[in-house]
Amino acid sequence: EKRQICLLQALRWRLTKAETVLERQNVLADYIQADLLNCQNDKQPTSIIGLLNSKNEVIKEFTARLINSFASLNQGKHF
Repeated sequence: EKRQICLLQALRWRLTKAETVLERQNVLADYIQADLLNCQNDKQPTSIIGLLNSKNEVIKEFTARLINSFASLNQGKHF
């Protein structure tokens, strides 16, 4: 669980700490292309749905924060 939390935080920081909008869009495009949150298979515990359904409240919170970061970008609204 600690590893999942650290990874979620690192993914969000990589996105939000990018210096330009173009860099943020490129980071998000990389996440989408690599399907880092396993959106194609929502039955896995590491999928975005699995993380939101976690028993660990911190994992749920960090997942929601990452999703909020996606939504702050125009491209993320189609994720």
